[in-house]
Amino acid sequence: MDSFPDEVLFGDLEGGGRDYAGLAVNCNNGGGTADGVLLYGWVIFSGRGGRLSVVGTVTPQVQPSKELPTEIEIAIKPGKITASEFFYGSADETCCASGRATTIWTYSHGTLLPGMPAITRHPNT
Repeated sequence: MDSFPDEVLFGDLEGGGRDYAGLAVNCNNGGGTADGVLLYGWVIFSGRGGRLSVVGTVTPQVQPSKELPTEIEIAIKPGKITASEFFYGSADETCCASGRATTIWTYSHGTLLPGMPAITRHPNT
């Protein structure tokens, strides 16, 4: 697994003025290329009570079979995390996922839950 320290995102997930942090991560086969990535995601952290703890992970909800892993970007707002997903079709090159989806993750009682993804653009096939 790799993390990307330059891809840390902050936001107020509870609406109380406290920042939560998201760290971009990926699981990979160690090959060092985009083709070696198995999954992209974000780990969400809280600093509540002066202690660092993991709130949950945000992962893509749209993943066509036999395609490269879906890439993901997030925005943290009170009560939710909006995940923008970039997924591949059979005619896409490694550089450029053409499919788009948005999944709203809700945060309640210390738990993150994904909603139904909304596909906003189908990928090239």
